[in-house]
Parts: sequence; C-alpha cells; structure tokens
Amino acid sequence: MQEIKQPQVLYIKSDSQDSWGGNQNWYRDNWQRNAGCGPTACSNLIWYLSRTRKALYNLFPFPDNTKENKLRLMEETWKYVTPGFMGVNRVDHFAEGAECFCRDKGFRIKPLVLEIPGPISKRPSKETVGDFLINAFQRDLPAAFLNLSNGDLSNLEGWHWVTLYSVEEHNLTAYMMDQGSRTLIDLDLWLKTTMLGGGFVVLQPPE
Repeated sequence: MQEIKQPQVLYIKSDSQDSWGGNQNWYRDNWQRNAGCGPTACSNLIWYLSRTRKALYNLFPFPDNTKENKLRLMEETWKYVTPGFMGVNRVDHFAEGAECFCRDKGFRIKPLVLEIPGPISKRPSKETVGDFLINAFQRDLPAAFLNLSNGDLSNLEGWHWVTLYSVEEHNLTAYMMDQGSRTLIDLDLWLKTTMLGGGFVVLQPPE
C-alpha cells in the first residue's frame, strides 16, 4: 500500500460533524452545492500542499483545520476551477484552474495529468494508472480523480471529482475522500467498466 505521509492533515474539524477533506455541501449557494465537487477536490490538494511544505504555506496561510477555513479555500478555488453547465468535466479544465490559482499566489505548480479516454481501446493500462498514483503518493502528493461514469462500482458517484490518497498497487484499489468520508474503491474495475472515462490530476510543486 502506497499512501501520502500525512492524511490526517486533511481531517477537518467542525462543530456539527468532522470531515475527511472538504464537503461540497458546505457551499452556501445551491448551484455550488450541486456542482462543487471539482473545486472541492482542488481545495483538498492545495490545502495539503500548504500544510506539508513550509515553502508553500502562503498558498493558503490559515493554519487551523476548521470548517470555516476549509470553506474559505473552497470559495477561492471555485473562482479558478469554476463549473460550467456540465460541471468540471475535463481534467485539463481542473489542471489549468489549479495552476492559475497557484500562480496568482506566487507559486509555479505544475499539474500532472493522466486522462482516461472513453473508448476502451485508447485507455492506459492498469499498470500505467497504478504507476501514476504510486509515484504521486511516494512524493507525498494526493490526487484528484474525475469519474464521468462509475461503471460497475456501486460506491462511486458518477460525473464526480474525489480525492485519492492511498493505493494498493497489486489489485489497484484506492482510498478516496468524498463528502467527508473515506471509502475504498476498486480502480481496476472502474478502468474496465467505466463508459465515459475521466482522469487524474496531481499538483507537483517545484523541486
């Protein structure tokens, strides 16, 4: 099992209910609550970078792990990773918005993207997906995962972004944070059965 070093950094404290990562239901606007999974996942990646790298603290210089601070960051990332009529339905949309957010904060962060096309014949192998995630987690970088169609997975919402932080390379199962909970999903089954594909984004800080 390969995992980021400090998943507890993404544990958010709240008076009502604590949460693993942000929860799009925290948004105040109804449209944001319905379509906010992309900017929520982006906020998770930026939150983690700002709290695990001293040099990146000013990406979001609010140290307390509270719901109020997390929502503040979610509102900021919404301005960059902004859902349209179809939500944030492309990995390049997510990657470009995240890169722009970091650049406006004064940091050159390079998005690493692995797209999963809809046609099965064009998809990368299980090993390629595993290597992408393992390499990210070895460098202590969580990954945003876009799932446009959940295929045969009953515990994965379709047309949705989540945050991955751990992967088992042999069977390609992974732990995700979504809507405040942690869940184990079968990425190998997803890769074989998704109808529309999706992809993965990692935010790589400068060396």
